Amino acid sequence: MLHGSLRRNSRLVTPFSIHIVNMLVINLTGTATYDVILHVRNLNRDIFRGSYALCGAYKYFQWTSRSLPALQHSINCWDRWLAFISPNSYRTKTIRFGIISAVTIVVYQHLW
Repeated sequence: MLHGSLRRNSRLVTPFSIHIVNMLVINLTGTATYDVILHVRNLNRDIFRGSYALCGAYKYFQWTSRSLPALQHSINCWDRWLAFISPNSYRTKTIRFGIISAVTIVVYQHLW
């Protein structure tokens, strides 16, 4: 539904809408990975004792699924402040700016 509305009306695709779609993807991915492992762990506490891979996946998703939304929220906050402080320069931003900032936070989080 969201994809269809953005494809029909290309004026709706702005750097901020890219940030919102990225936030949606980050939240859905975190829910589909970390939350599932968390509920399985609550059902069986000994699940990590025999599998280093599952333990590593749990720790990885624990870190990324909680820190990526915080980074994306900071990008959204900076984007709104830029629109408030300097509306003329904000209007000249391209979709490329939104995509680059979304990719930058993912790369930054994994390198840090």
